[in-house]
Amino acid sequence: NRASRAQALLYEMHDSYFGGNVGAKPTTVSFNITLNACALSVDNPSDAMLSDTALNNDLAKAQKIKCHQNNIFRIAVDVMSTLEKSLICRPEDASYAMFLKVC
Repeated sequence: NRASRAQALLYEMHDSYFGGNVGAKPTTVSFNITLNACALSVDNPSDAMLSDTALNNDLAKAQKIKCHQNNIFRIAVDVMSTLEKSLICRPEDASYAMFLKVC
């Protein structure tokens, strides 16, 4: 889903920067974009891959959506925690706003 892809790219930038690639330095905007991807994914059923033919009943779909939302929330918490501990950038009001959209 888009949240996990955004997180992977953010951490790839982070690791590359600390590996010596100064051009890959993540900024607060990079973190905010990742949090926004989480916010957009929370209510997007296509990100939960509901097209699976095994999900032919409402309970199975609801469980898959809940699991998807929990995974997105964990990604957002991890990204926000990393941003708050970061030595290279700080959270802004928009960071907290994006995080709250995930909740």
